[in-house]
Amino acid sequence: MGGNTDDFIADSAHRYIASLASRYDGLPAIPEDLASVLGRLEYLQRAHPSARDIMLGIGLCRLATGEPRASEPFEYLSGHALSPIARFFLLLTRLKFGAHDRTFAELRAFLRETAIVFDDVAFEVFSALSAAHRCDGWCAMRPDGRIVVGLADGKDGDVTWHHDDVEHRAELAAVGSFAGFGVYDVTNFELPDSLPVIHVRHEGRDMLGSALEPRTIWRCEGFVEGSAEGLTGWFRYPNNLVADEHVRVRAVEDDRLLFDDEVGDGCSDLLVAEKARTPFLIPWSDLDGVETPAVRVTDRFAQEFYGSPLDPLAGARYARAQAQWVARTFPTSCSHAPRPKANQPFPALYSPRFREDVNPEADADRIGRPVAIIIPVYKGYEVTRECIELALQWRGPDDRLVVINDFSPDPRIVSFLEDVADREGITVLHNERNRGFTCSANRGLREVRQDEDAVLLNSDTIPPPGWITKLQQAVYRAPDIGTATPLSNAATIFSYPRNDGNNPIPSYDEVIELSSLLAEIDSAEIVEVPTGHGFCMYIRAECLHQTGVLREDVFAQGYGEENDFSRRAASLGWRHVVCLGTYVGHAEGQSFSAFKGDLIRRNLGLLNGLHPGYDRLVHEWQERNPLQRFRRDLDIRRLSQAIGNRQTVALMTHDREGGVHRFVHERALSISENGCVPLIISPCAAEAKDDYPRWEVVPYLADEYPNIIL
Repeated sequence: MGGNTDDFIADSAHRYIASLASRYDGLPAIPEDLASVLGRLEYLQRAHPSARDIMLGIGLCRLATGEPRASEPFEYLSGHALSPIARFFLLLTRLKFGAHDRTFAELRAFLRETAIVFDDVAFEVFSALSAAHRCDGWCAMRPDGRIVVGLADGKDGDVTWHHDDVEHRAELAAVGSFAGFGVYDVTNFELPDSLPVIHVRHEGRDMLGSALEPRTIWRCEGFVEGSAEGLTGWFRYPNNLVADEHVRVRAVEDDRLLFDDEVGDGCSDLLVAEKARTPFLIPWSDLDGVETPAVRVTDRFAQEFYGSPLDPLAGARYARAQAQWVARTFPTSCSHAPRPKANQPFPALYSPRFREDVNPEADADRIGRPVAIIIPVYKGYEVTRECIELALQWRGPDDRLVVINDFSPDPRIVSFLEDVADREGITVLHNERNRGFTCSANRGLREVRQDEDAVLLNSDTIPPPGWITKLQQAVYRAPDIGTATPLSNAATIFSYPRNDGNNPIPSYDEVIELSSLLAEIDSAEIVEVPTGHGFCMYIRAECLHQTGVLREDVFAQGYGEENDFSRRAASLGWRHVVCLGTYVGHAEGQSFSAFKGDLIRRNLGLLNGLHPGYDRLVHEWQERNPLQRFRRDLDIRRLSQAIGNRQTVALMTHDREGGVHRFVHERALSISENGCVPLIISPCAAEAKDDYPRWEVVPYLADEYPNIIL
C-alpha cells in the first residue's frame, strides 16, 4: 500500500479516538501513542462488551499500529451491524497484510451493496484488490447515485450499463489514476426511482461489483409518528453514509404532495460504527395545519417509513367528535352561535353501532364452521416455513390458508410460497410493495367469506394439532364471544409460564406437550380479557363483519391494531376470551424487531387516545390475574410429570437471605445429587393487606414453574 493510504489509516485512528474521548473516561482528546490507547480500549471493551464504537476503535488502532488482528473487530461489525465503515476497513486490513483469500467475495459484496466512502483511498483499495484477483475492472455507486468504474491501464473498449432489459453505452469522464487503474464517472446515468438492479459491463462481461443493488445501497430505515408539534421521527440510509435524507409526505386519499424536502445534511462524520438516525420534525404549519389528512411518509424513492400511513390527528378528531356530542346533548343558551373556522368538526373515527342479538341455540351448529387462516409473511424464513407447513397439516377439511407475501426481501420465502401455492387449501397473495403487517392482514381478512370464521396468525408461530378446534370451541361457548386467543410463550397477558412474556421459545415437541396438558385441564369456564392478541386470534364471522377490519390508517405496521379492533368490537357488545385448551408457540418479532420499541411506544399512546382508559383496563385485569389459577394448575401438572416416580423432599424456609437460606440450598443440592427432587417452600406476599401470607413452591434449580403459589 502507498504512503497516502498509511497516512489515511493513522489519521482515521487519531480522529476516531478523539471522538470517543467525549464518551469514555481515560481516552485522550489528542491521542499520540496509539499503542497505549489500544490497551485502554481493550480494557473498556471488557466493561462494555457490546459497545460497537469501542470495537471500531480497537480495529482502527490495531490497523494503525500494524497488528494483523485488526481484522477481528471489523469482521464482527461487518457480520453483526450495518456498518459500511467496518466493511471498508476490513478490505483495507486485508490489503495491508496481503490476506487476499477472502477479499474477492468481500469486495464484490461491498461494491454491490454500499455507497463509496473516502473516494481517493477507496479507489486505490478497489483497484489494488481487483488487480490482486486479476480483474480488469470494477464498478461502484457514489452516494448521490452516480456510477463510477475503474479500468485497468491499457484496457480499452466499451462500458455499458443495463437495467430493465435496456442497454446503454456509458459516457465516461476521467477522475484519476489509482493503483494501475483509470477511474471514471459515468456521466449519462441517472438513478431511476424504482431502484432497479444495474448491470455494468466491459466488453460484454460484468465488471467486479456488477450487478449493483441500489435497493440495498438506498435501503431506507425510517419511523414516523404524530406529535403536538407535527410529524416527528427519524430516518437513515445505513449503507449510504452521506446520502441526502429526503422526506416526502402525501395525502393518502388523493396522493396530494404536502411536503418534499431534506431533513438532514448527511453524516457529519463518516467514521462511525453505524450510521446515526437523523431525527426530524415537520411542523403542522408545513402540512395542512389542523386539517392535515391521513398521510403516507416516504423517502424520495417511495420507500415507506414504519408508522406510515398514519392519521396524525386521529386522536384529536375523536376527542373533538366526543366534545361536540356533549355540547349537543347539554347545550347552552348560545349553542347556535357560529363557531370559529378552526373549530369546524373533524369526522368521527367510527360510529359505533350495536350488534343484533345472536341466537344462543344456533351456536352449537357452528362448531366445525369453515375457517380462513390469515398469515401475513415478510421475514424469518425458517419460522415462516414451519408455521405454514404446520397450519396446512392441522387445518380442518373445510379450512383454508390465505398467505400474504408482503414483498418479502428473502428469496427463500418467495420461492417457498411459490412452491406451496399449488397445494390444496392455500391461497397465496403477493403485495407489489411492502405494505406492513396491518395492511397485509386486512388484505387477507377481506378474503373471508360471509359464513367463514377467521384466524389471524403470525408467520412466526408454532400451531399444534387440534389448535383450530380448541379455539373454535372457546368462541362458541357463549353467543357474545367475538374472539379467542390461546396461551403462548410470548403473548403479553396470554403468556405462560411467566406472565410477562419472558419465556424461551419452545420447540414443536414442547408445544405439543403443553397443548396436550392444557387439553386435559380444559374447562368450560370463560375467562374474559380486555383484548385479543393478534399473534393468533380467532375471530367469529359475525364479530369480524360487524366490527370491520384492522385500522391500517393508524396502526400501519402492527402492534396495537388487534387491541383497537378488540375495543371497537367490545363497544358493539362482543367479548374476548382466553382459549385454555391449546398452546401456540411464538418466536415473536421476526419482521420488525428493530422498530418494535418505537412502534409499541407510539401505538400505545394512540390506543389510549382512541380508547381512553385502555391502559387502566388492562392494568386492572392484570391485578385481578384471573389466569393465575390455570397457570398454577398447569405448572403442577408439568412438575408432576417431570418428577415421575422420584421421591420428593419438602424444605421450608423464610423469605430472607442469610445462613438459613444458604443451608437450605446446600441441603437441596445434596438431595438432588441423591436422585430425589427437593421442593423449596417459602412465604410470599399476601394478595391483600389483611390476607394470610401465601406459600411459593419452587423445585430446586428450576425456574420453569413460577406459578405454584398456594
